[in-house]
Amino acid sequence: ATDYGHQTANGLKFSQTSSAPTGDLNLYCYGAIEPLGSEYSLMVRAFIPSGVITQLSPRVLFGVGPYPTNVYSGSNAAYIGIENSDLVAVADTDVDPNKVVFPNFLDNYSDKVFEVILTKSAAGVIKMYLNSALVGTFTGSVKSINNSVAVMGNGTPVLPNIECTIYEAHIFDSELSSDKVKQMVEQYKKNM
Repeated sequence: ATDYGHQTANGLKFSQTSSAPTGDLNLYCYGAIEPLGSEYSLMVRAFIPSGVITQLSPRVLFGVGPYPTNVYSGSNAAYIGIENSDLVAVADTDVDPNKVVFPNFLDNYSDKVFEVILTKSAAGVIKMYLNSALVGTFTGSVKSINNSVAVMGNGTPVLPNIECTIYEAHIFDSELSSDKVKQMVEQYKKNM
Protein backbone atom coordinates (compact mmCIF):
# COMPACT_ATOMS: atom_id res chain seq x y z
CA ALA A 1 0.00 0.00 0.00
CA THR A 2 1.30 3.42 -0.90
CA ASP A 3 1.73 5.71 2.07
CA TYR A 4 1.77 9.46 2.11
CA GLY A 5 2.56 12.04 4.72
CA HIS A 6 0.79 15.26 5.41
CA GLN A 7 -0.30 17.32 8.34
CA THR A 8 -3.84 18.09 9.27
CA ALA A 9 -4.45 20.82 11.82
CA ASN A 10 -7.57 19.52 13.50
CA GLY A 11 -8.60 16.08 14.62
CA LEU A 12 -10.39 14.19 17.36
CA LYS A 13 -7.75 12.73 19.69
CA PHE A 14 -8.25 9.57 21.73
CA SER A 15 -5.96 8.51 24.59
CA GLN A 16 -5.05 4.96 25.64
CA THR A 17 -4.20 6.00 29.18
CA SER A 18 -7.55 5.06 30.71
CA SER A 19 -10.76 3.23 30.05
CA ALA A 20 -14.21 4.61 30.66
CA PRO A 21 -15.75 4.19 34.10
CA THR A 22 -18.78 1.92 34.07
CA GLY A 23 -21.62 3.69 32.31
CA ASP A 24 -19.43 6.61 31.15
CA LEU A 25 -19.46 7.02 27.38
CA ASN A 26 -17.30 10.16 27.30
CA LEU A 27 -14.14 8.48 26.00
CA TYR A 28 -15.52 7.95 22.53
CA CYS A 29 -17.89 9.73 20.17
CA TYR A 30 -21.12 8.25 18.90
CA GLY A 31 -24.36 9.33 17.29
CA ALA A 32 -27.56 7.83 15.98
CA ILE A 33 -27.77 6.87 12.29
CA GLU A 34 -30.10 4.88 10.06
CA PRO A 35 -29.36 1.17 9.42
CA LEU A 36 -26.95 0.65 6.52
CA GLY A 37 -28.46 -2.47 5.00
CA SER A 38 -26.44 -4.96 2.96
CA GLU A 39 -24.27 -2.60 0.86
CA TYR A 40 -22.13 0.18 2.34
CA SER A 41 -18.66 1.71 2.76
CA LEU A 42 -16.86 3.19 5.76
CA MET A 43 -13.84 5.50 5.52
CA VAL A 44 -11.52 6.88 8.20
CA ARG A 45 -8.45 9.12 7.93
CA ALA A 46 -6.35 8.87 11.08
CA PHE A 47 -2.94 8.94 12.76
CA ILE A 48 -1.60 6.42 15.29
CA PRO A 49 1.67 7.31 17.07
CA SER A 50 4.45 4.78 17.57
CA GLY A 51 4.54 3.09 20.95
CA VAL A 52 0.83 2.27 21.02
CA ILE A 53 -0.06 -0.42 23.53
CA THR A 54 -1.44 -3.39 21.60
CA GLN A 55 -4.40 -5.50 22.75
CA LEU A 56 -5.54 -8.99 21.73
CA SER A 57 -9.12 -7.75 21.34
CA PRO A 58 -10.08 -5.35 18.56
CA ARG A 59 -10.40 -1.63 19.23
CA VAL A 60 -12.56 0.46 16.95
CA LEU A 61 -11.28 3.48 15.02
CA PHE A 62 -14.60 4.00 13.23
CA GLY A 63 -17.65 1.81 12.91
CA VAL A 64 -21.38 1.23 13.20
CA GLY A 65 -23.36 -1.05 15.47
CA PRO A 66 -26.44 -1.49 17.64
CA TYR A 67 -24.95 0.22 20.73
CA PRO A 68 -21.87 2.42 21.26
CA THR A 69 -20.36 -0.02 23.75
CA ASN A 70 -20.34 -3.20 21.66
CA VAL A 71 -19.51 -2.32 18.07
CA TYR A 72 -16.49 -4.65 18.19
CA SER A 73 -18.33 -7.65 19.64
CA GLY A 74 -21.97 -7.52 18.62
CA SER A 75 -23.86 -8.63 15.56
CA ASN A 76 -25.24 -5.96 13.22
CA ALA A 77 -21.91 -4.15 13.28
CA ALA A 78 -19.13 -3.14 10.91
CA TYR A 79 -15.90 -1.35 11.75
CA ILE A 80 -12.32 -0.43 10.92
CA GLY A 81 -10.01 -1.10 13.84
CA ILE A 82 -6.77 -2.35 15.32
CA GLU A 83 -6.33 -5.89 16.69
CA ASN A 84 -2.88 -6.72 18.10
CA SER A 85 -0.73 -4.76 15.63
CA ASP A 86 -2.97 -5.59 12.65
CA LEU A 87 -5.43 -3.36 10.82
CA VAL A 88 -8.84 -5.02 10.49
CA ALA A 89 -12.00 -4.33 8.52
CA VAL A 90 -14.94 -6.27 9.93
CA ALA A 91 -18.51 -6.53 8.62
CA ASP A 92 -21.59 -8.33 9.91
CA THR A 93 -19.84 -9.48 13.07
CA ASP A 94 -21.33 -12.69 14.33
CA VAL A 95 -20.04 -15.91 15.86
CA ASP A 96 -17.63 -16.09 12.91
CA PRO A 97 -16.79 -12.49 11.95
CA ASN A 98 -16.29 -11.58 8.31
CA LYS A 99 -12.88 -9.96 8.52
CA VAL A 100 -10.10 -8.62 6.31
CA VAL A 101 -6.73 -8.41 8.09
CA PHE A 102 -3.72 -6.31 7.07
CA PRO A 103 -0.92 -7.79 9.25
CA ASN A 104 1.69 -5.77 11.14
CA PHE A 105 0.03 -2.48 10.31
CA LEU A 106 1.42 -0.66 13.36
CA ASP A 107 4.99 -1.73 12.50
CA ASN A 108 4.78 0.04 9.14
CA TYR A 109 2.20 2.82 9.49
CA SER A 110 2.72 4.33 12.96
CA ASP A 111 3.55 8.04 12.91
CA LYS A 112 1.92 8.44 9.50
CA VAL A 113 -1.48 9.70 8.48
CA PHE A 114 -3.38 6.93 6.71
CA GLU A 115 -6.75 6.40 5.08
CA VAL A 116 -8.67 3.13 5.32
CA ILE A 117 -11.84 2.29 3.44
CA LEU A 118 -14.01 -0.77 4.07
CA THR A 119 -16.51 -1.62 1.33
CA LYS A 120 -19.21 -4.28 1.45
CA SER A 121 -21.18 -5.37 -1.59
CA ALA A 122 -24.75 -6.67 -1.51
CA ALA A 123 -23.26 -10.07 -2.48
CA GLY A 124 -21.21 -10.15 0.75
CA VAL A 125 -17.75 -9.22 -0.62
CA ILE A 126 -15.74 -7.14 1.85
CA LYS A 127 -12.74 -5.14 0.63
CA MET A 128 -10.22 -3.08 2.57
CA TYR A 129 -8.26 -0.26 0.94
CA LEU A 130 -5.27 1.41 2.58
CA ASN A 131 -4.28 4.74 1.03
CA SER A 132 -6.24 3.77 -2.11
CA ALA A 133 -4.50 0.38 -2.56
CA LEU A 134 -6.64 -2.76 -2.22
CA VAL A 135 -4.98 -4.73 0.62
CA GLY A 136 -7.50 -7.50 1.23
CA THR A 137 -10.78 -9.13 0.25
CA PHE A 138 -13.12 -11.52 2.06
CA THR A 139 -16.32 -13.12 0.76
CA GLY A 140 -18.78 -13.59 3.58
CA SER A 141 -22.34 -13.10 4.71
CA VAL A 142 -24.94 -11.27 2.67
CA LYS A 143 -26.96 -10.27 5.73
CA SER A 144 -27.89 -6.64 6.26
CA ILE A 145 -26.50 -4.42 9.00
CA ASN A 146 -29.27 -3.29 11.34
CA ASN A 147 -27.13 -0.76 13.20
CA SER A 148 -28.39 2.27 15.09
CA VAL A 149 -25.21 4.22 15.93
CA ALA A 150 -21.89 5.33 14.42
CA VAL A 151 -18.88 5.25 16.78
CA MET A 152 -15.36 6.69 16.79
CA GLY A 153 -12.90 5.42 19.37
CA ASN A 154 -13.35 2.67 21.92
CA GLY A 155 -13.49 3.39 25.66
CA THR A 156 -15.32 0.41 27.10
CA PRO A 157 -14.91 -0.40 30.81
CA VAL A 158 -12.65 -3.31 29.82
CA LEU A 159 -10.38 -1.91 27.07
CA PRO A 160 -8.69 1.48 26.77
CA ASN A 161 -9.00 3.53 23.60
CA ILE A 162 -6.52 3.05 20.82
CA GLU A 163 -4.21 6.06 20.96
CA CYS A 164 -5.05 7.93 17.77
CA THR A 165 -6.21 11.11 16.13
CA ILE A 166 -9.12 10.84 13.72
CA TYR A 167 -9.21 13.60 11.11
CA GLU A 168 -12.14 12.49 8.98
CA ALA A 169 -14.71 9.69 8.80
CA HIS A 170 -17.48 8.98 6.29
CA ILE A 171 -20.30 6.49 5.82
CA PHE A 172 -21.62 5.70 2.35
CA ASP A 173 -24.82 3.76 1.63
CA SER A 174 -23.20 1.97 -1.31
CA GLU A 175 -20.11 -0.04 -2.15
CA LEU A 176 -17.45 2.37 -3.43
CA SER A 177 -15.64 1.22 -6.57
CA SER A 178 -11.84 1.02 -6.61
CA ASP A 179 -11.81 3.98 -9.02
CA LYS A 180 -13.92 6.05 -6.59
CA VAL A 181 -11.60 5.12 -3.70
CA LYS A 182 -8.54 6.24 -5.71
CA GLN A 183 -10.31 9.42 -6.78
CA MET A 184 -11.18 10.30 -3.15
CA VAL A 185 -7.59 9.81 -1.94
CA GLU A 186 -6.11 11.73 -4.88
CA GLN A 187 -8.57 14.61 -4.39
CA TYR A 188 -7.64 14.81 -0.72
CA LYS A 189 -3.91 14.93 -1.53
CA LYS A 190 -4.53 17.74 -4.06
CA ASN A 191 -6.34 19.79 -1.43
CA MET A 192 -3.42 19.60 0.98
